[in-house]
This record gives sequence, C-alpha cells and structure tokens, in this order.
Amino acid sequence: TDQISLIDKNFTDRSLSKISMVRIAINFDNFKETKVLTELLKKKGYKVGLNLMQVHGKGIKDYEEAAFVTSNWSTVDLIYLADSLGVLEPKDINKIVKNFKPYWKNRMGIHTHNNRGYALKNSIKAIEAGITWVDSTVCGMGRGAGNAQTENLLLELGGKYKTKHMIKLLNKFEKLKYNFLNNQKPS
Repeated sequence: TDQISLIDKNFTDRSLSKISMVRIAINFDNFKETKVLTELLKKKGYKVGLNLMQVHGKGIKDYEEAAFVTSNWSTVDLIYLADSLGVLEPKDINKIVKNFKPYWKNRMGIHTHNNRGYALKNSIKAIEAGITWVDSTVCGMGRGAGNAQTENLLLELGGKYKTKHMIKLLNKFEKLKYNFLNNQKPS
C-alpha cells in the first residue's frame, strides 16, 4: 500500500501529464522489488523503463533471470543497463547483452561511467551489440569520473549535427564548470 500511495501521490494519469515514460532505478540484485511499481505506472498509462544499476560482476544465469522475469511481467518497455561504478570493459558489454537477448525482446539502453576511461568505448560497444538507447552528457559531466561525452559519441557515430552549435554549447558548459569550481556566479 505504501507503493500505491507513493505512485498516486506523485503521478497523475498519463493522459493528464507531460511525462510519457518513467525510468525506475534499482540495484540489479533487487530488481524484483519493482514489479508492483511497474504495474502501477503501466496502469496509469506510462511507458516504463527499468534502470538496473551495478550490472557488473554477475553470472550468466543472473542476467538471463533478470531478462526472463522482467519480460514475463509485461510492464517494462525498456531495460537500462547501468555501469554505476564505471568498472565494465567493452568485452563485458557483449557478455551482458548476449545473455539478455534470448529472453528480452524489447528495447535496451545503457548508462556508462568513465572511472576507467571506458564510457565512450562501452557506449559504442553497446550500440554494436544492439542497444538502442545510450545516455551521454555534454563534457561528460556526471557523478564521479563522469559519463560518456555527448560530443565524442556524436563524432564516433558520424552524427549529423552542426559543429558550430556544439562548440557554442561546449563553451557554455565549460564556463559553467569553471564558475562552479571557482564558486563564482554564472555570467
């Protein structure tokens, strides 16, 4: 009943909301605890993403079970793999995705951290493995060592964006970062 009141308090029906998808983040080992939340959000009309944090270091059976169980709920539209601690290597991405695919037929996404310098490589490897949603941030800004850099990911993918717009955006972010690090008000 706590989960029901939490959802009712914070989410209106999708038809009345500007939000179309809700992504639930939970530690990989506890993913089954989200079943009721996914059901409640789905009943309200939302698309539901399940963000599995700390996906590293699991066995093949763990990945297969997560994919199979979640698939059988029929309430999750997207599974997101989160390299929360930035410890995955590109070879790990292939292993994880390969073990999800026989059981999970919906969309998949990835969220990488750059603790070991693999955020960009892991994001590209995930795309090559069939993942269609990839998180990135301008200048790689994010917790700890940061995330995959949007500007580098676009370059690697041969993105069709206007360089001058990206340069302006990067300059603004660099200024914000400088001001933040030096406790100055933005100008």
